[in-house]
Amino acid sequence: MSFLFSINAAFLIAVLAGWTFVEFFLRMSPVTMPVLFFGLLTCILLEKK
Repeated sequence: MSFLFSINAAFLIAVLAGWTFVEFFLRMSPVTMPVLFFGLLTCILLEKK
């Protein structure tokens, strides 16, 4: 449920800002890409133990 809410919230932000998908991705990637990277790294490190 919270995942769907975050998708809808991201869509709402993009619509209100007048961004296309590509522009939204480029503007948000400085925050989302490091979070994705370190989140995946954390999962990998925890699964190795």
